[in-house]
Amino acid sequence: MSSSRDLRRRITSSIMTSLCVLSVLIALVPVVLIFFFVVQQGIGSLDWNFFTKTPVPPVTNPVVRPMSGESHGCAFAGTASWRARSVKAA
Repeated sequence: MSSSRDLRRRITSSIMTSLCVLSVLIALVPVVLIFFFVVQQGIGSLDWNFFTKTPVPPVTNPVVRPMSGESHGCAFAGTASWRARSVKAA
């Protein structure tokens, strides 16, 4: 009696494990497709200037101006200058 119960539990466990693995694989398909689409669309934009140069903001309405000269700066340089100012102020 115990061996038939163990066999049934092992079979049920194997089926449930297989269903869990299948569910994860099905759920990962859209994630992988979206990831490759984003990489394919954006890989051409990445170059050294993207990480080191300040982007030029588009001028769509000349009446609306950026808040300050630092609002559109390079993220690395902006963080470093902000950190340096906050350390000096303390």
